[in-house]
Amino acid sequence: MRKVLASIVVILLVSCAWLSRPTAVLAKTANGVNLIREVLENIEAYHVDEPDHELLVQGAIWGIIDTLEDPYTSYLTGEELAGLLEDIEGRFGGIGVELEGKVGEVRVRKVLPGSPAAEAGLAPGDLITAVDGEDLAGLPLEVVALRIRGPEGTTVRLTILRQGRTFEVLLTRRSIELPSIESALWPGGIAYVQVRTFGSRTAGQLKETLLKYKAAGLKGLIIDLRGNQGGLLEPAAEVAGYFLGEGRTVAWLKGRDTEEPCRATGSALVKGIPVAVLIDGLTASAAEILAGALQDYRVAFLLGEPTYGKGSVQELIPLSNGGFLRLTTARYATPLHRPVDGEGLAPDTKIETPALVPLVA
Repeated sequence: MRKVLASIVVILLVSCAWLSRPTAVLAKTANGVNLIREVLENIEAYHVDEPDHELLVQGAIWGIIDTLEDPYTSYLTGEELAGLLEDIEGRFGGIGVELEGKVGEVRVRKVLPGSPAAEAGLAPGDLITAVDGEDLAGLPLEVVALRIRGPEGTTVRLTILRQGRTFEVLLTRRSIELPSIESALWPGGIAYVQVRTFGSRTAGQLKETLLKYKAAGLKGLIIDLRGNQGGLLEPAAEVAGYFLGEGRTVAWLKGRDTEEPCRATGSALVKGIPVAVLIDGLTASAAEILAGALQDYRVAFLLGEPTYGKGSVQELIPLSNGGFLRLTTARYATPLHRPVDGEGLAPDTKIETPALVPLVA
């Protein structure tokens, strides 16, 4: 069966949701459903090999979805949705290491305090050469991270190369919870804030950080959205309000026959100081909504490389079997009606910056 796209996190409509479910089924839809039912019934009744009913249904669902040629519309089981939301919120079963490197060379960049990795003595600079005895040669970094992750309470065995010495470590996975932002106040009153994702805690954490730095004499702000692949729309709209003020249009949501504004919900916190936003080719979705709004209102300069260009909006529709249809219901444009889907945002100043995609396992 098809795997859920995990490389680019989707926008899930919350307070800005505007699509209502249809109240009646069109006759042509009913006819189509009847035809599909006929095919399924005949296959299950008469095919020489008794088929798996669940696989037939899943195949029918994905066959319908594939005709849309939309990589962001998908069918999710309840378990898959839970996993997706955990990724957005920065919660997963793992060992607590941040990874860096390239294909075939995976290095520990950071060990999270109090994590299984810290307790096992892993250290920055350690090379991970195998996971559960399987060599990592040729595997992308994100695949390695997924192999290290797993259900809480299960174990994973890592082969480590440190200063010419190879050894193995057996670790028990625990629940890992990442902060959605990391920050620092530099000399001269310049604050650096990296926003990893837009989860339910992001706006609150950022508000607390901004108020703390304002009290310490904030004179300038750098918001790092590199590698931020999106998340939830609601916190992005609230964060936009910290810079634009409540009620300003953050994006235009364009459906099949409608166009509605999504408005900022947060109150203004940052005024009268220079703001720079760092972007790259993996800045996507909700992160592009925030960056585009700040650029359109000229309250921030975008520095870096063109963004990904994921300018569509998905709504979760619950299904009778406990699964969900993640359906693209709109595309969005910036407040000045600049399209984003497939185009991305161009920085005000183009600078080649190292990719910043914290892969944590």
